[in-house]
Amino acid sequence: MLPEPSFTLTIPSIHDGTALDCRVYHPASLFTGARGSQHGAAPWKRHAAVFAHPYAPLGGSFDDGLVDIVASQLLRKGYLLGTFNFRGAGQSGGRTSWTAKPERDDYISFVGFMAHYVHRLVSSGVTEQQAASVSQRPVLLMAGYSYGAMITTQLPPLNELLERFVSPDSGSNAAQIRLRAESWAEKQSQALREARGATIGGQQKAHGTTSNPATPQVPANGKLSPVNGFTIPQPAYLLVSPLQGLVTHLATMSLVPSVFARRSPPPEDEAETKMAQNPTLAVFGDGDIFVPVGKLRSWVARLSSQHASQFRGHEIASAGHFWAEEGVLYSMLDLVCDFAGKLYDSN
Repeated sequence: MLPEPSFTLTIPSIHDGTALDCRVYHPASLFTGARGSQHGAAPWKRHAAVFAHPYAPLGGSFDDGLVDIVASQLLRKGYLLGTFNFRGAGQSGGRTSWTAKPERDDYISFVGFMAHYVHRLVSSGVTEQQAASVSQRPVLLMAGYSYGAMITTQLPPLNELLERFVSPDSGSNAAQIRLRAESWAEKQSQALREARGATIGGQQKAHGTTSNPATPQVPANGKLSPVNGFTIPQPAYLLVSPLQGLVTHLATMSLVPSVFARRSPPPEDEAETKMAQNPTLAVFGDGDIFVPVGKLRSWVARLSSQHASQFRGHEIASAGHFWAEEGVLYSMLDLVCDFAGKLYDSN
């Protein structure tokens, strides 16, 4: 199960400024620095993960039990972890949309925050890795369960996604997200330096907070400058019980008249290409009540057959959408941990 977050915050969605409730969890390896090997622990490798939750109108939020279980495994593997509530879930503002376009922008907003938060943590000196290690490209694992997995599949490629944060208008939501990431990183860097090496009963000292640091002042006009030395992370994707086929179109209301769907998702081939070109795991059961297993098998076959595809799909016998059947949860977690662990260790 997930521990208390290292800190909580809100960010504005780039879609319309809706306030999104977010949590960030620091892995234990973040405390070790280069000295970690002296204490039997490897230093943090700058890898991060974002995990998105199921459909809000049906009770989905970042407190979902399966999100908690799977995301905790990513944190344990060493990923700096972020979870967030889509609009209409938990304490986030707004309502769930008819089209899923605002939710895609919600996810993009938090990915932008996490990418810049990790970069500033490293550049502020919170990690003490040797130069050769620092030069390695970090991983950003974008993950989701159910509706969260569906939104993950519809995200644009990471380099395209992060373009919105390169030099945004100073008064834009994208600029506020970037500045908030930098402010939080500076605050947490100081806390981590103070806490590193200190333990209470064998556990790292808690330093969580729920208050947003003051956002740095920016010029009233103009744009933010590009971040010096920013490296686009290596994207990877994890999809648990992904919604595919007809249910995807129903969930995004793309079958209703176009007046209700004014902005379309990224082209299907573009979304699929990003998952074939980067490490991706999709895990699902053959008893999913929302998606016929035949559609999932066809989808997996199509993505896996692309040239040099890095997409892998795994079907678990007797598993349903909620992973409540005997033994299936552990089978799914074994696959997730193997995928996340190899991805972490190979970069």
